[in-house]
Amino acid sequence: TGDLDRQYALASWLQPETNEIMLQSGEERSIEVRIENRDDLSPGGHYGALIFKNVSAVRSDVSNVSVNQIFSSLIVVKKIQGALYGLKLDSVLYQEAWWRFDPTLTPRFHNTGNVHVVPRGEVSVKDPLGRITYRGVINEGSTMVLPESFREYPIELFPLKKAIIPGYYSIELGYRYDGKEVMESWTKSVFFIPPLLTLATLLGAGISFVSFIWWQRRKKVSAAG
Repeated sequence: TGDLDRQYALASWLQPETNEIMLQSGEERSIEVRIENRDDLSPGGHYGALIFKNVSAVRSDVSNVSVNQIFSSLIVVKKIQGALYGLKLDSVLYQEAWWRFDPTLTPRFHNTGNVHVVPRGEVSVKDPLGRITYRGVINEGSTMVLPESFREYPIELFPLKKAIIPGYYSIELGYRYDGKEVMESWTKSVFFIPPLLTLATLLGAGISFVSFIWWQRRKKVSAAG
């Protein structure tokens, strides 16, 4: 009901062999669940859950606390005939600043199809000379994006070479979903001055300024003499 009652989230096609089981202490039991490929089951992805709840009577009073144990098992079904696959890069969150390089990147993907997809891909950062300085992997946990849904994937960029060259760095993101061979791409250029170079520049400017002041004072003393 509610949020679950969507086009690709109906679970009436799941039929467990029984709605109630009795377990003794320490006992294990398996139950079968039938997936009905009915005519009214639309093509694409369908998602449901089996929810198990302890319905044994538990007495409680003021001095005791009762625990209601519930666990669930996710069921993912894909009806191949008429399945539509689609993955779109909705946005990319990146904190840009010229004085520091942010080693984190967060793409947000949108599933435009009717079945679940698993995003794949990588991110690379190239310096002005074309060398790869950072690299990261998209979706290392192999999690899926459900139809009609959005999902963010925070990526940590690992350094491969020291970023010591000032200028424009190119952030390149390539992505696809499992089963697709062609990669889609996204590129962004960011201006970056390495901190050590910035410090050296400021230090050099400071030394030059002090030297200029000292030279001006010495020039005045020499002229007065």
